[in-house]
Amino acid sequence: MGRPRRGRRACRGPPPAGGHAFGGRTAPGQPRGPPPLPGQVHQGPAPGRGPHRGPRAPTLLPRAPTHRSAALRRLASVRRGPRPHAPRTAPPPGRPGVSLRPDLTATWLYRGQGPELEILLLHRAPGRILAGMWQCVTGGLEADERIIDGALREVSEETGFTLADLEALYDLDMINSFTEPSYDAVLLEATFAARVRSGREPTLSLEHDGLRWCSAEEARRLLVWPAYREAVGRIVTELADPDRAPWFQLSLDGRGQRVVP
Repeated sequence: MGRPRRGRRACRGPPPAGGHAFGGRTAPGQPRGPPPLPGQVHQGPAPGRGPHRGPRAPTLLPRAPTHRSAALRRLASVRRGPRPHAPRTAPPPGRPGVSLRPDLTATWLYRGQGPELEILLLHRAPGRILAGMWQCVTGGLEADERIIDGALREVSEETGFTLADLEALYDLDMINSFTEPSYDAVLLEATFAARVRSGREPTLSLEHDGLRWCSAEEARRLLVWPAYREAVGRIVTELADPDRAPWFQLSLDGRGQRVVP
């Protein structure tokens, strides 16, 4: 055997796809270059001209069909990015495309307006977690329970108040987060407030052994957690303002939808 001719290489491994099985060379009668992609027609050299020996032209992506709208053509440059609008990722009808869900709810009950505003504090009973602490109505969400439904359920269980006892319901625009050693996790708590009708008094559950209607200043002195004191501050500053309060208000129809001013 003589030396292989210059420019030829032995083909290692299985033959490439597309029928090029001649040791890295082009099969007889087949145009040079890589095999055409599916749906492409190989553009060989023009009649009467030899194969192109110069540098190859850069490969260009196929142009979008001209019948596409201008809006679709503008989206071509980002087609490989995330597509939250894709049907497979679309949320169920009526629900936003979010996945964050709190573990707990906290609902602050108060009555009156202005200088007569009073906050209801509940005292944790002995033998309970955080026994002896003053707090608002709190509790965990049940499986597949809407957040506002869980908050109102806890209000009913811990105070006996129903929707008929409430004048207004508010979202305080607060999500508290804290570490819980017993779970070795960070828990999230959605915070609400509700104004109780005049003359209505709570009926306590076994979770609490005492209650107190107190001013905002006294409530701040009794409350331990900074997030609790912040919630009381929002009731005083945001919900007492007639221009701001409607933006926090939720409906009392059992759905808790935001009331548009």
